Amino acid sequence: MLRSKLPITLTLTLMSFIMVIAISIPVGVISSKYEDRPGIRIIDILGQLTMAIPPFFLGILITYLFGMVLHMFVPGGFVSYSDDFWGFVSYLFFPAVAIALPKAAMSVKLLKTSILSERKLDYVRTAYSRGNSTTDVMYRHVLKNAIIPVITFLGMTLADIVAGSLVIEQVFSIPGYGRLLISSISNRDYPVVQAIIAIIAMIVIIINLIVDILYRVLDPRIREAR
Repeated sequence: MLRSKLPITLTLTLMSFIMVIAISIPVGVISSKYEDRPGIRIIDILGQLTMAIPPFFLGILITYLFGMVLHMFVPGGFVSYSDDFWGFVSYLFFPAVAIALPKAAMSVKLLKTSILSERKLDYVRTAYSRGNSTTDVMYRHVLKNAIIPVITFLGMTLADIVAGSLVIEQVFSIPGYGRLLISSISNRDYPVVQAIIAIIAMIVIIINLIVDILYRVLDPRIREAR
């Protein structure tokens, strides 16, 4: 039972996390680079609104708009990965968007704040005085330091996505760990409930370990502090 559901939940989690990274890093860099422009202020307002919407409610809105109004997918028409892999991925796209958008908005805000704080430090002025262009300073110096706290948040976000995907699976009728967990609780099937919780806990522990390893790779101050 668990083996057959694991690819569904993991695929949904990975798609959501990839969307968070693909949205947050470019938008965070651009919004910090052009912070005073009207278009960036609109992005900030949209980000605040997106952060305020719970993923399950955003999933309901997406189901109504893209499923029932625009007919871009069939609500409840889940396609198994064993029958049609690309149909399976395309159906998971909208649930992944519902999970990723609020997390991406938070990541954009955190990265923008971190970049703006780093740009005020002395090493940035030193880099400019050596003749480096704005692009070189941003990507070779500022972003490398500003992204360190964002990595912590992304690690927490990935762990949160694993848990949040269980709720989204109910909204989109995805037969993953979420539906299996709810049905097992209803049927008092405690061994299955314990197994699902143990798997989720193991995934969270592995994510935290990876984040700690990335810290040592990206921040030389941690390596020197041994």
